[in-house]
Amino acid sequence: EIVGTTIKAEDCEPSNIIEVKAELITFLGAVVDITVNLEGREMIVDIAQKEFAKKPLKEQETLHLYFPPDAFHIYSEFFKKLI
Repeated sequence: EIVGTTIKAEDCEPSNIIEVKAELITFLGAVVDITVNLEGREMIVDIAQKEFAKKPLKEQETLHLYFPPDAFHIYSEFFKKLI
């Protein structure tokens, strides 16, 4: 989620917010793809066009992404071997 656009900062766990730059913004009708670089890996963030319109971004602009704790799972080494 994009802090300040799709979620309020006060609703976020501060340790789960990262700062990135919007490298490429692609409009796909009802959805906007925002390509960012996260520790050397390309990542695409999709948001609804109506949410993007509330606070439009420009390429190379800094944004803050929020990763909700309940959206992640940590797997043990044993489980990794099974998958």
